[in-house]
Amino acid sequence: MRTHTLEQTLYTLPELRELDGSAYSRAIEKLAQSELECGIDLDFEVDTIKEVCATLGVDVTNVYYSIGWSQSDYCAIVGRYSYRKGALAELKKEFPTWTELHTVARELQDAQRKAFYQAYAVLESGRSSQKVSVSHDDYNKDITQECEDDITDAFRSLASIFEHRLRAELEYRTSEECILENANANGWEFDEDGNLA
Repeated sequence: MRTHTLEQTLYTLPELRELDGSAYSRAIEKLAQSELECGIDLDFEVDTIKEVCATLGVDVTNVYYSIGWSQSDYCAIVGRYSYRKGALAELKKEFPTWTELHTVARELQDAQRKAFYQAYAVLESGRSSQKVSVSHDDYNKDITQECEDDITDAFRSLASIFEHRLRAELEYRTSEECILENANANGWEFDEDGNLA
């Protein structure tokens, strides 16, 4: 019997960058691809979407999305919406810099004002899109097509806002900056070809 020992020099990503820029680039690309293949957990973002929707008056049953895997990225909210007083003020307090949400809340508030705050909507997931069916109680038949269109447009805008947020998180998680943070935090080391040791 014979024991054969190989000695190998290992590098951190910053050390690999100094040694060989192309090996560093390969390492970053491999790690980003690995993140995509393993599936990036976007549960925190989905929880934020549910929180925003609840603030707007949506009883969310599910959030469907497809980000980064095809040309038809989308986000769709499934649930039932009815007017929630104070939604705009609460969103401004909870998410002061997320002004697109403030705009959607204002649009929903304006549309509901036209319907005497009695309109409701069923939100469904279509094939890679947000479907919205606006209705009203039988005693309030004065809801106009304009009101229905405004509510539908507001929820489609909201779905688009969420899609962009999910895509931004995915892009960050596969970015060089995030990969460097993870590699340093976890003590990852690489060979001279950029392979994870």
